[in-house]
Amino acid sequence: MEPMEINAGRFHLRPLRQDGRVDDAPALTIAHGRGVYPEYFEDAAADWENDRVYRWAVAEQTNIELLAEVAVTPVGDDAAEVAICVAGDPERVVEVDDPAQEPVTAADAADAAKQAVGRWIEGHLGRTAVAPRPFPGHQGQPRPVDER
Repeated sequence: MEPMEINAGRFHLRPLRQDGRVDDAPALTIAHGRGVYPEYFEDAAADWENDRVYRWAVAEQTNIELLAEVAVTPVGDDAAEVAICVAGDPERVVEVDDPAQEPVTAADAADAAKQAVGRWIEGHLGRTAVAPRPFPGHQGQPRPVDER
């Protein structure tokens, strides 16, 4: 599947980017609490292509800056895990150039993204959105507790 964008009202979900115009690496480093290796973006594209993990940058509609990353991982035949990593303080107010816009936070972006991606999972993938497993295993593989 090709990466796609999702409208989330005041926010939008877009494919991750690292090119001459947009570099999501610094914000992803903050979101993950560690450096993002250069191949991260190639791996994200390959994951989309092979239906392993679908990743998006969450941004405010008038700004390209990554506020959070959303990762959707198909699990089993009918579920998909949703993991969201906010870049920095979730309560920070997002700066916009339009003073008529209501203030929003990075947490608002994450909440809107969670709702939008949940609808995408049900409508596009035909699966049910579930919370990420608390097991530090490989994404998309069953947990030991699931095999009992």
